[in-house]
Amino acid sequence: MELDKEKLVVLRKERGWSQSRLATISGLSERTIQRIEKEEVVLWSLLWRWHQCSN
Repeated sequence: MELDKEKLVVLRKERGWSQSRLATISGLSERTIQRIEKEEVVLWSLLWRWHQCSN
């Protein structure tokens, strides 16, 4: 599965979450979230945690 940075930003904003909030929920650092959104770095751990949070 591949998730591009634009999709991540859209999903995060649809929920009204800041990067900080997503970092807290996902267990990743805010800097990691920033890198993912900026540099199109996709971490499987984030995808899995995102899936858990959105259900």
